[in-house]
Amino acid sequence: MRKNWSRGAVVGLVAMGMLVVAACAPAAEPTTGPAAPAPEAKQVFKLRYQSLAAPGEMWRVEKWSDQLYEMSDGRLDIQIFSGGEIVPTVEMLDAVASGVLDMAFYCGAYCMDKIPVAAVEYGLPFSWMAPGMDMYVVFYERGLLDIVREAYAEHGVYYIGPCHTDPYALIATKECYTIADLQKLKIRTTGGVAKTLERLDIPTVFIPIEESYTGLATGTIDGIIYGGASGYLDMKMCEVAKYYYKPPIMACAVCNNLINMDVWNSLPSDLQAILVSGSSDFNQWMTFNYMDMEYKAIKTMEDDYGLRVVTLPDETVAELTEAAQAYWDEVAGLSPECATAVEIVKDWLRTTGRLK
Repeated sequence: MRKNWSRGAVVGLVAMGMLVVAACAPAAEPTTGPAAPAPEAKQVFKLRYQSLAAPGEMWRVEKWSDQLYEMSDGRLDIQIFSGGEIVPTVEMLDAVASGVLDMAFYCGAYCMDKIPVAAVEYGLPFSWMAPGMDMYVVFYERGLLDIVREAYAEHGVYYIGPCHTDPYALIATKECYTIADLQKLKIRTTGGVAKTLERLDIPTVFIPIEESYTGLATGTIDGIIYGGASGYLDMKMCEVAKYYYKPPIMACAVCNNLINMDVWNSLPSDLQAILVSGSSDFNQWMTFNYMDMEYKAIKTMEDDYGLRVVTLPDETVAELTEAAQAYWDEVAGLSPECATAVEIVKDWLRTTGRLK
């Protein structure tokens, strides 16, 4: 009689046969060969970075240093120093070029004698008037970054990128609305702003900022143009000067991040990209941070110190702007690079309708 095998039974017998064959087969010889290489240790770059900021203002660059450490997975280990801690602020460009410093948070206002185009980089009076936007467009879309980067490279440093800082505004002990009123003041300022005011016979003087509080309190000076509301609040200038002027001379002053050229060239391309993109992110954050602090500081000074905000009439601003533009032309005559840079600024302002 024929037996009927189920499909399951057949599959089971086949599997048992395969196990028997496998058990009787000779054992496989162990393979031999070189061991897999150990993962390569990451190279860490320890960099000395001095800021021009005072110790109490270092939290911003500390934030950037921490950001770079995280973005690079610890390969960019930046040790930061406050203004003057390793070298005086005015010597920072040379210190980066020579390798005394690896990096710096610096300001072109200190090196216009060596790098004339830094006058445009830092900000021409009455040019950067739209917070953030003017600077961003002119640097990143209109070509100023390339011009500035090339100029700094001639001095042995790589220009990582610009950094938006606070407005450049007047705080004074007297209320003024016209150029005739301003001519009665003695204003502590320097550089292109001083040249602009002097064209309108507005007296200027330079004294160290640390002497300015006493100068305002004693009447040696009547006003200062040094920064924005948050800086004046930190320095307590609002205790002795009760009038804060709008619009500012510039909606922002531009500082920068620099690195020694040999150090820059020694970095892998991915770390170079992290520095550049990180500087751009830092710049954007600085823009919003300073805008926020400006409004908060004005409110505090109004409420706690009796500060008054003075808005200059359009006619007065027009006269100041005309004098500033004469200074722009002076800067343009310093070099072909300056002429190109000034024209970039002018062309953008024509696009926005602020310059004919």
